[in-house]
Amino acid sequence: MCQRCLAAANPFPGATIDTGIPAVLLLALPALLALTLAVGITDQILRRGRRSREAASQLLRGAQRRRMHGHDVSVVSAERPFAVTFPARHGGIVVSTGAAAVLDHDELAAVLAHEHAHLSQHHHAVSSLVASVGVFLRWVPLIAAAADALPQYLEIAADNDARRAAGTPALVSALIKLGERVQPADQDQSFTEALHATGPERIRQLVRPVDGRAGALPAMIIGSYLVALAVASAAVTLPYAAAALNGCA
Repeated sequence: MCQRCLAAANPFPGATIDTGIPAVLLLALPALLALTLAVGITDQILRRGRRSREAASQLLRGAQRRRMHGHDVSVVSAERPFAVTFPARHGGIVVSTGAAAVLDHDELAAVLAHEHAHLSQHHHAVSSLVASVGVFLRWVPLIAAAADALPQYLEIAADNDARRAAGTPALVSALIKLGERVQPADQDQSFTEALHATGPERIRQLVRPVDGRAGALPAMIIGSYLVALAVASAAVTLPYAAAALNGCA
C-alpha cells in the first residue's frame, strides 16, 4: 500500500526507485537543515541587536536630547563631524557637536532627513536580516551579491528622501563636509551596526540619479528563476509530505 501511495505521489514519470531510506527521513533532513538555518539566523540577529545596543550606550554617554528640524536628536560632544542612526529603541539619530557646527541650516536639515529615512524605512531591520543570512549562505552568489550591494542601496534610498526634503545641493554639500565614511570612532567595529552618512562616493548618484530601469530585466529573470525553483521544490516535496502525514512513512 505504501509503495502504491508513494508511486502515486511521484511527480515525475517512470518507475519509482526504492532507495531503501524511509521517506520520512528524506523529508526530515531538509526540514532539519531549514530549522538549523532559522535558529542560526535568529541568533545572528540577536547578536547584532546586542552589539547595536552596547555601541549606542557607549556613544550616548553624556548626550543631550534636542529637537532639530522636526526630529528628536541626541547630540554628543565631539569635534569630529558625524551623524549616525541606531534603531529607535537604541537611541535613534545621533549627531556630534562638530557636525552641528560645520553644517549650515539647510545642510543639517538634509542630514537629519537622511538619518530619519533610515528609521522610517526600517533599514536597520533589513540590513540585520540580510547580513545574518549572509553569514550562513554567502557561498550562494545571489545572496553574496545582495549582501554586498545592500548598504549602498540603503544609503541611496535615504538620500532620495533627504533630497526631496531639503534639496540636492544641500545634501551634496553636507556629504562633502562630513567626509567619506566618517564614523564616531576610527574603524571601531562596535559601530558597524549603525547606519551613517557616507560621503563623495554617492555624489554622482545624487547629481545624475539612475532610475533603476537598467536593472529591471535582470531582476525579472532572477525573480522568475526563484519562483520556478520554489514551484519545482514544492511539487517534489509536498506530495511526499502528504503521503508521510497520511501514514506512509
